[in-house]
Amino acid sequence: MIRRRGVALALGLTMALVAGACSGSSAPSESGGTGGPDTQPPSNGCELATPSTTDVAAAPIQVTVWEPYQGRMQTALERVVARYNSVQPRVKVVLDSALTGDAEQARFDAAAATPATTANLPTIVVLDGGRTQAVADSKVIVPASTCTKNPEDDPTSPLPSVRAAYTVDEVHWGGATTLDTPMLYLNRAHLTRAGLDPEHPPRTLKELADVAAKLKQAGVSSKPLALPLDPVLIENWLTGAGANVVNHENGRDALASASAFDNPRTLELYQWLHDLAAAGLVDAVPPTAPAGTALADLVTQTSSMVIAPASAIGVVDAFVEGRGDTAALGLTPGTTLPSSSVTDLDVAPLPGLDGPGRGQVAGDAWYVTTASSPDQRAAAWDFLRYLGDVDNQVKLNLEASVPPSNTKAVDDPALQAVWGKTRRGHWLDTAYTQVTNFDTQAPGPLIGPSTPVRAAIAVSLESVITGPATPADAITAADKAIDEAVKAYAKAHPPS
Repeated sequence: MIRRRGVALALGLTMALVAGACSGSSAPSESGGTGGPDTQPPSNGCELATPSTTDVAAAPIQVTVWEPYQGRMQTALERVVARYNSVQPRVKVVLDSALTGDAEQARFDAAAATPATTANLPTIVVLDGGRTQAVADSKVIVPASTCTKNPEDDPTSPLPSVRAAYTVDEVHWGGATTLDTPMLYLNRAHLTRAGLDPEHPPRTLKELADVAAKLKQAGVSSKPLALPLDPVLIENWLTGAGANVVNHENGRDALASASAFDNPRTLELYQWLHDLAAAGLVDAVPPTAPAGTALADLVTQTSSMVIAPASAIGVVDAFVEGRGDTAALGLTPGTTLPSSSVTDLDVAPLPGLDGPGRGQVAGDAWYVTTASSPDQRAAAWDFLRYLGDVDNQVKLNLEASVPPSNTKAVDDPALQAVWGKTRRGHWLDTAYTQVTNFDTQAPGPLIGPSTPVRAAIAVSLESVITGPATPADAITAADKAIDEAVKAYAKAHPPS
């Protein structure tokens, strides 16, 4: 269910922001303009105003974007921005990368902490999708529905599940999205050597454990599955199994006020994790490990199967092509890789408790902040519409393996040429198909204190895989910590 409780409050906030965004304020832009005779004319906060003949040479409105990217995604994004700046001379978009999601979250939290610090916010901030509830409660973000109230009017044509994921109290917040989703990467040659059919990868977690056991028994790999100890992966598996992390239907019916983590499906999942580790079938990759650690297990053949994000498809494909960058995986430059079977890799939907490809909407959302002037907001929305159009969604998919969020992108001839005729394209298509299978009514949890909640899950995950805790004890401890966090958040954010 999608939450309806508290709609009046949320819509009231939206209308207040609309009034501010559409007031034609003369607040200066980052370029120093005030809407006077020598600068850009004032906008309504949603659309760039048409300049008069005396204003066509005005200084461009600067839009600063705080984002967390590096590597292929950063390069692809820089190309998008360069194209935009070349075709829209009235706006200058400037990227400012924090390099990691945690660093991006930290600087946003610091800037959004008090009214005095909000002036430090950029025009656009890119945050993990798990922050959606906190974003809605922050009072420093302009809802996307300010300018696009109806889904059918959204020029970026987002997937229904994506729009639902970033909607709180019927108010849509994400101005654009860069999607990601966990996939199963596997070594086809290893499966063949163990007497398994690589054309039929495991579909459930039970099947995944069975395949891992056969790989080890055959002496193919010592730790057949490289598994990141990522709390988001736990959220994904539980969402795909119809289980909740918090009450009120995972925070979708009302603001979460209690934990729901201690449930039969969580116990089933944690028992699977415990048994997998006890049998020596898993290489547990801690959250503090370099981003490419799990994939390094795959290309060095330490593991035969790896759970990693779809955004890694381009990286893995490069190794199959013999041009992989070992440094990108945190390996010492010049590391010699095994010559056999490293080129026979594949990507499959993520196995789940009940079946493959079931989970939650994941990735990052792009938000416009209230620290910007109406001119800046209009410029920001203009850029986000450009980012979400078909051409750029296709380029981000082909260059950075980002699943398209624009439903019209899949019909693009350039995309179809790659998806239909290449190995990498098949993998990209597989990832997109997984995203389209997510439930619009249950796109993932809405949790205000997502940081402490995920921290509690991470501790429980490590304790059940690498520590002495039983599955039940690990869940009980996490449930208590989650309950305390959501109760404190609910108390601090009472309904009005």
